[in-house]
Amino acid sequence: MKRKVIIDTDPGIDDALAIIFALQHPDIEVLGFTSVGGNKGLQSTTDNVTRILNYFGSDIKVYKGSEKNYSKTVDSNFNLSIDYSKEIIHGSNGLGSAVLDKNDALISDKDAVTFILETIEKYPNQVDLITLGPLTNIAFCIEKNFDIMKQLKSIHSMGGGIHRGNRTPLAEFNYWFDPHSVNKVFELGEYLPIFMIGLDVTHQAVLDMNDLTFMQLIDPKLGQLINQMLDSYILNYWENQRILGAVMHDLTAIVGYMYPELYTEVLDINLYCSTADDVTIGQTIITDTAMVNSHIPMKLNVEVYKQHVIKDIFGQEALNEYTTYLNNE
Repeated sequence: MKRKVIIDTDPGIDDALAIIFALQHPDIEVLGFTSVGGNKGLQSTTDNVTRILNYFGSDIKVYKGSEKNYSKTVDSNFNLSIDYSKEIIHGSNGLGSAVLDKNDALISDKDAVTFILETIEKYPNQVDLITLGPLTNIAFCIEKNFDIMKQLKSIHSMGGGIHRGNRTPLAEFNYWFDPHSVNKVFELGEYLPIFMIGLDVTHQAVLDMNDLTFMQLIDPKLGQLINQMLDSYILNYWENQRILGAVMHDLTAIVGYMYPELYTEVLDINLYCSTADDVTIGQTIITDTAMVNSHIPMKLNVEVYKQHVIKDIFGQEALNEYTTYLNNE
């Protein structure tokens, strides 16, 4: 039986790979995509979801998220401002150098919050929520109807980090972008499992240059698209961290959702996201290990992770070729 999922996303390059994985996987039923501002502005991320769906010939609907940042609605002192013209890691349009046509017909008139709540109510305790961007939409859902949100099956949230940040030395981008939303969402941890897929584990999930070359050789059309999407991303990681490859944050969240055995170490803890107006803002902090509101993977079986990525995006024959390549190294 296929797993019912809603994917809340802000594409974004690594979001795009996660979306491709979901579309290609035979056991995932995406009920809808909801867009959120983050890697790019809300209209850009909404359009980018349609670009990817249009490329794959999918008719899954996209539900536009909130124009408001949740933190700004609950904290008058919260003052986040981003100049997207300077946010170059994802390229000018959010998808690297890939040029894809958008499809406005895929954008629903229904907003993200309404769609999420109606879908959970329709399928109580059956829907898994995968969040790849800031938790803005999800916090507004909880604010609107906490009881319905308790009927989610699980949440898998890419964000945060215990031992590292990326937007700041302490904070990961998604949680830094809307920190009050993080604490609102983790209120659900008392009622359903919440997995925080943070930087500690996602930084282990690097598709190296050999992996990316293999993709282009095994499937020239899709492999080339993926390489085009990743070009500015790879350049950024090389110039700033001397990582030769692409760190797959969001892809890890959805691959780990499908194959939780890939996580070889998981912390079960109580987590809080700093909302202080200082250098700690957006930092995820362990507050009380006697209470549990989150499950945080810390270690990843990278070899098997890559095998799942190859197989589920490109097929079994591609995996056979990949295994042969590895054995010949």
